[in-house]
Amino acid sequence: MKPSKSSKLHKYIKDLEDENSDLKTQLMEAQAIIASLHQENHALSKRLNSYKGNAIFDSACTFITNQGFSTQCENCYQDIQSENLESHLSLCLSMITHCSACNEPLLIMKPSENYENIIKNDTNALLLADMNFTYIESHMINEKGNIDDMMIDIEKNNIQKLDLRLAHGASIEEKTCDSNKNSLLHIAAKMGKREMIQYILSKGLDINTRNEFGETALHVACGKVKDLSMIKFLVSKGADIEICNSIGDTCVEVAQRNSFHEAILYFQRRSVGKTRLLGSSIGFRNSQKKISMVETKNELL
Repeated sequence: MKPSKSSKLHKYIKDLEDENSDLKTQLMEAQAIIASLHQENHALSKRLNSYKGNAIFDSACTFITNQGFSTQCENCYQDIQSENLESHLSLCLSMITHCSACNEPLLIMKPSENYENIIKNDTNALLLADMNFTYIESHMINEKGNIDDMMIDIEKNNIQKLDLRLAHGASIEEKTCDSNKNSLLHIAAKMGKREMIQYILSKGLDINTRNEFGETALHVACGKVKDLSMIKFLVSKGADIEICNSIGDTCVEVAQRNSFHEAILYFQRRSVGKTRLLGSSIGFRNSQKKISMVETKNELL
């Protein structure tokens, strides 16, 4: 029996929808790459400025900008009285450095008795103290943040802020402090942040990174999140559909457990002829697990 015109039309529409979804995914990937390149150029620009700020100054280098009766110190960016410039400069260069990540001027010295004496006896040091510079160690800790701060950055899709945290010492391999121990990739997948995932992967995090329960980001997308477009995106980035979580479920079986029929159909279309994916069933896998548990129990006895 030949297929009717309506069924052919329905199939044609479905194929067009799938193609449209794939094109959208490719567009988002391209946009993420462009955003990542912008971030990289921004970071390189800041590093260049920091090198300029920390360079060895000679007569050919314009370190001071004259402004009438005062002079601006380009190390701390403050206007200094011309007659105090020489003594200020020697002290400023010994006390103030620049953050290599954001070029912010920072205090090198920690509070000490010697430091307090310098401030009391030197007007230039007093000026530096009055400016409320942050100590470099405190700055690095504050800008680095923690996993909660990084989660907020992901939620807001703030790639620039997350990039700064990494530049200040945060790790791309940070995990949540709860029992799940989710990675940044799991969090981004759960929130549907494709651009953020693209950025995280560009920083070297493995697409198949697992949480405490052995789940990858693909397991998350196949579970309660039920995000088919995210599944396709992760698979296009190299996510392994064969990986099992801690109870032995692949992403296909996670989709089955959550009655995510669209995902099941998607995996079946990708896996024609693969016995493991098409032939697996929760009942069969559970029976195998029960046998394994009995064998383990017998071994213990």
